[in-house]
Amino acid sequence: MIFKIIFSKPENGMRIDNQHYINGFIHKCLGKNNKYHNSFSDYAISSLQGGKLCNGRLVFNENPYILVSSENSNFINDLMAGILTTDGNIEGIKFDRFEFSDYNVNDYYDKIITLSPILIKDKSGMKLSFKDEKFLEVLTNNCIKKLKHAGITDKSFKIKIRNINKSKVKKIMVGDVFNICSLISLVVFGKPKTRKTLYNMGIGNSCGCGFGTIKIYE
Repeated sequence: MIFKIIFSKPENGMRIDNQHYINGFIHKCLGKNNKYHNSFSDYAISSLQGGKLCNGRLVFNENPYILVSSENSNFINDLMAGILTTDGNIEGIKFDRFEFSDYNVNDYYDKIITLSPILIKDKSGMKLSFKDEKFLEVLTNNCIKKLKHAGITDKSFKIKIRNINKSKVKKIMVGDVFNICSLISLVVFGKPKTRKTLYNMGIGNSCGCGFGTIKIYE
């Protein structure tokens, strides 16, 4: 399931480095010392969507929003309840409403793009971009590990990079942590349930903190 958290429109735009505030809002809504913090995340929370860069700030013609996806109904219910009962805001913008949708996967493979950049780390903790030679291998293994955690083993699962010449390296600060990540298009193969489960969990590391949310090309 995907649900869109829609916020009020900011009159004067917003700062670019806002992910730290978004993460704070989410965890405030989930509650202090909640069971989801610092544990395996079977959910993905996007960066703030709908803005355009203008004079060093994000401006919005329409209401900004965050996409949250998960197959964990308990997580979704807890977050929704927290949003409805918590007087939280992100730099002054407040919750307005929810909208719901789902990933409509294809029969054999999907062409996807990143809405939030992919953050991926190797075993040493080094952050890789698509320009690194072992990026695809590490990303694939990360996805397989996630799927196994969800009880899925799929020998047909495979990822390929699509339109690498149009891919971009993105540098994002979250608090005082510097992250090198990738805006990229991928082709994902595997059973429909495999792909849908993966998309709901997000692709790569730190998907609960604003990375790895995707969109399927229709």
